[in-house]
Order: sequence, then structure tokens, then C-alpha cells
Amino acid sequence: MMRAEVRWKEGLDFTGRADSGYAVELASATAETGSGASPMELVLIALAGCTAMDVISILQKKRQQVTGFEVRVQAEKTEEHPRVFTAASTRTSSLVTMCEWMPWRARWSFPRRNTARYTRC
Repeated sequence: MMRAEVRWKEGLDFTGRADSGYAVELASATAETGSGASPMELVLIALAGCTAMDVISILQKKRQQVTGFEVRVQAEKTEEHPRVFTAASTRTSSLVTMCEWMPWRARWSFPRRNTARYTRC
């Protein structure tokens, strides 16, 4: 079982902690202090982080040398409260050095809308 907690500091500023013990500063997007990311921003960061860790893990298992990688997440929210996400999409880009040129393996890792550049050793 995983656990997380959020403690109120002041105004709409909070500190969140999970089992790892690392602290995350949270604030409302409309707060004047702006001392941290909003909870909805953290959801997008978590989505990008999970995607990145999965892709890098797969590439490392395939013994690919990755020299650059990023994930961008874009999401739409409703205009009225509750301001929930209505759609989200991810895009990745990477620079992978493939010591053995295997284009058939490269294709499955990156959907067409994403970009990947390959160089030989």
C-alpha cells in the first residue's frame, strides 16, 4: 500500500509527502504566493514522468545508448468548476545511438507522431 499526505502551510500553500519522504510544494494556480506547482500540474508531470521512465527502461534493456529524451504533455480543462481534464496527449522526442542499425526495432518504440533521431556508432 502506498501512502501520501498533504499538510497545509498557509493560504493555499501545501507540502506533500509520499512514502519516499521527498517533499513536494503545492500551491493553487491562482494563489498570490505561487510557492509550488498546482495539483493539476503535478498530474501532468506524473504522466510525463511515468511515460519517460517506461521508454528509457525499455531502451536500456535493449542496450540502446540514449543521449537525450523528453516527454511533453498537453491537456485541456473545462472552463467551469470543477476544472477537470477533458483530454491529454503526450509527445516524445529522443536521440538514440544504435550500435547495430535495426530499424524494425526502432519503429515499435516510437509512434509516428513522435520524433526519434538515430545515429550509428
